[in-house]
Amino acid sequence: MSDMSQVEVVYLPTGAFSPGDEAVVIALIKIEGGREAMLVFSSLDRLMAACGQGQSWVSLQVDRSAGIEELARVCGVDTIVRDMGDPIPVRHSIPKQRGAQS
Repeated sequence: MSDMSQVEVVYLPTGAFSPGDEAVVIALIKIEGGREAMLVFSSLDRLMAACGQGQSWVSLQVDRSAGIEELARVCGVDTIVRDMGDPIPVRHSIPKQRGAQS
C-alpha cells in the first residue's frame, strides 16, 4: 500500500474527451521563447479560474517527489507552470449547438 503523504491530486487542462475514451490530450501553453509548458493546478477551482468553465480537465494522483516531472517528460515538455493565477484563453471551448445565436 502506498504512503498517501507521498501522493498529491493535481488537475490538468485537457483537450475535449468523452467518458470511456482510453486517452486524453494534456493541453499545453506557449511560453517565452516559443517553448511549451504544462499547466498543473492544485484545485479544480484554480483551474476553472485560470482556464474558464468550458475547459476540459482531468485529475490525477501523482507521486509528490517526481510524478509531475515524469508526466511532463512524457508530454514532451520540460517546464511546468503550477497554479497559474492569470486567466488564459480556454484551450478547448464547448461547441455551439446548431442554430445557436452568438
